[in-house]
Amino acid sequence: MLQRNIWVLSLAMVTSATDIIYYNCTCQGPYCSETTCVGRTCFVTEEILEESRAIQRTRGCFNNSINEQCNSRSDSSDAHCCFLDFCNENVTIFKPVVEPPVKSLLLVTVLPIVLFVIFLMLFAFLFWKIKQSSRKEPLPRLIDFGHADIINASIVGDSTLGDLLDCTTGSGSGLPFLVQRTVARQVTLVECVGKGRYGEVWRGLILVKSNAQCCIADLGLAVVHSQNGDYLDIGNNPRVGTKRYMAPEVLDETIRTDSFESYKQTDVWAYGLVLWEICRRTIINGMVEDYRPPFYDMVPHDPSFEDMKKVVCIDQQRPNIPNTWSSDKILSALMKITKECWYQNPSARLTALRVKKTLNNLKNSLEQRKQDC
Repeated sequence: MLQRNIWVLSLAMVTSATDIIYYNCTCQGPYCSETTCVGRTCFVTEEILEESRAIQRTRGCFNNSINEQCNSRSDSSDAHCCFLDFCNENVTIFKPVVEPPVKSLLLVTVLPIVLFVIFLMLFAFLFWKIKQSSRKEPLPRLIDFGHADIINASIVGDSTLGDLLDCTTGSGSGLPFLVQRTVARQVTLVECVGKGRYGEVWRGLILVKSNAQCCIADLGLAVVHSQNGDYLDIGNNPRVGTKRYMAPEVLDETIRTDSFESYKQTDVWAYGLVLWEICRRTIINGMVEDYRPPFYDMVPHDPSFEDMKKVVCIDQQRPNIPNTWSSDKILSALMKITKECWYQNPSARLTALRVKKTLNNLKNSLEQRKQDC
């Protein structure tokens, strides 16, 4: 260390004698034998390695060709010179290339996707809950409207619990009084006042038409639909009712239970069977056929679901239509309506409005024929 200080002092004395200034500089690199050096300028050179993109840095002193060496630069290398003691110690030229860590990449790319999926699931869940809550809202009863034209019945009856349980629904559902309700699921049936081959008569609140006329109806298995809130109440089991009149999509359980239109299409199928029964009992040329239920010659007296499914869905059979119907203009038109109510594809069947318009046209033509006569 003493020798080095003597050498630096001697160099300073020589420098003052020749007017050439020398500087003490930091020395780092393959050509440095010590950590410091003395020269006419201090320098820093940096080079970006091609493969690794790492920066190779060298610090030291220049004594010859200062201008050429201080001004040598390219796209991947550069040099910086300074003229103060140790001025090159903390100088850098290129900013280091920092690769983003894997965690940062995951946060930037994956996190937004995860948040979006969670938001989408929450939105779908809230939408489903809103739909469910709207479906559970009960429809108003007729008595709740407080209209002057609505006729109310007093709740009467003295049936015992055994009598009530004995009187079940007449549409084949087998549900007792305790769970049987009318179309609105709000009007409780009070008392079974009579039973017959095809059902029972119950006492409850009375259905009233828009013209204030009372009416009797079997609506215990009807589907409730509200257009305002898209409310649909199908009860606990959509496959209830008289099996003989069930549409193919009900028997093979392909019916869309969330669509009100599907239930209207099954009603059209059943209407076609009822129309067939009516036509069979129509007098043609002084002759009339005995009453027979639909599919009487294809299934047992009390058919099961499997019996009806085989006939209607698998074999795709329909009730026989006598040739004598074609000789009558009205029956021929009714026969056409009946066949178009029995299409296997529900969407291909006639709508109730189309049936109504066709029947009105038949009625008008019949009245016109009477007037002509």
